[in-house]
Amino acid sequence: VATGTVLAIVAYAWFLPSGPHLGDTFLESVQSTFGTTDPAVTIFGMLMAFAVAHSGLAALRPAAEEIVGARAWRVVFAVVSLPLSLSCISYFVNHAH
Repeated sequence: VATGTVLAIVAYAWFLPSGPHLGDTFLESVQSTFGTTDPAVTIFGMLMAFAVAHSGLAALRPAAEEIVGARAWRVVFAVVSLPLSLSCISYFVNHAH
């Protein structure tokens, strides 16, 4: 139940039409950082953001689990990693050709 609730909240916030569209904000921030809407540069920037977030949170795991607990840390990790990875995959599929 808890996992489904967290995923529903993330889906609402990140990409559902009735939500705040944080996925669009992420895409716009990557494109403005690199100063282009070129798909190759955009996917590179998105993958770099995902890599930094994913690896950074993985590196913090030992210390963070002591503070918030293993289960809570896995939720934090998933709430960050899943939307970023979904954005990267969907952008790539939509702009592959």
